[in-house]
Amino acid sequence: MSTQRQESKNLKAFDYAAAFVFARLFAEFPEPIDLRGLRMVIEAVMDEEIPREIKDVVGRFLPATVRWLRDEGFIRYESEGAQGTFRKVTLTMRGLTVLGYVPVTLKGSPKEEPLIDKLRTGLKSSAKAAGQEIIKQAIGQSFRLLLMKAGVPSDV
Repeated sequence: MSTQRQESKNLKAFDYAAAFVFARLFAEFPEPIDLRGLRMVIEAVMDEEIPREIKDVVGRFLPATVRWLRDEGFIRYESEGAQGTFRKVTLTMRGLTVLGYVPVTLKGSPKEEPLIDKLRTGLKSSAKAAGQEIIKQAIGQSFRLLLMKAGVPSDV
């Protein structure tokens, strides 16, 4: 398998895993929840909308994705246990902001569809690229907000 194809499969698995985690946490917000690695993997493998090639690797990416989301400030959790179990996980303000749930004064447009709604649609949709584009939007929105807080003009 070529490196480019492997990277593409890895990124697709990451995109799905990130959308899955965001959707779960948003549904329960503000209550912290436990994310159980094995249960998350089983749910991902059972999801008929996920392409087979992603099902083969998504289990490997779920714990790494949760850690990455924490390291980048989108989520927080109390502890990590065996087999990819994360205890008392919740969204941070950055995570909520990326999903489109912030005060109207911080949003570009009050009529814009919240990103969490796009994530939910992407998870249910059979369009393979939908999840990838949504995660790209989420990460881009986060960077724009960081730049705005740092006083960097938004057109940079």
